[in-house]
Amino acid sequence: MRYQVRCRCFFAIGLRNDCGGWELRSERFKGSSSPKQITTIDHQADRVIVFEGFMDFLACLSMKHSAPLGIDAAVLNPVVNLPKALPFLERHPTVHAFLDNDETGRHTLAELTRRCPRSQMIDHAYLFLDYPQTVSE
Repeated sequence: MRYQVRCRCFFAIGLRNDCGGWELRSERFKGSSSPKQITTIDHQADRVIVFEGFMDFLACLSMKHSAPLGIDAAVLNPVVNLPKALPFLERHPTVHAFLDNDETGRHTLAELTRRCPRSQMIDHAYLFLDYPQTVSE
């Protein structure tokens, strides 16, 4: 995707959200276009995978290949958008949470568990235990 900042053109990878805005990342830029919203992929599956940001989602796709494509997905863009995702997430009997292994990720998982009591919550943060926490992006 091409974007412009102060009359200079740049290129970034992007993921479109559910309201037509974009999450954008490049070597020098991290941002989004309006409107800010979650991104969902709805296959009407019983399981859903949830991520804080779209780079986490893309990493999962690159590691698992097409395996996640048979289930639903939600990208929060970022975790402050959890309330927007709840109607989509709470309809799934099983939620696979791929949230960051930090305080924000743990808080988001706790809130997700509280707000979706009928869903089995599967925490995948253990996958990141060997990786140091980084400053929030």
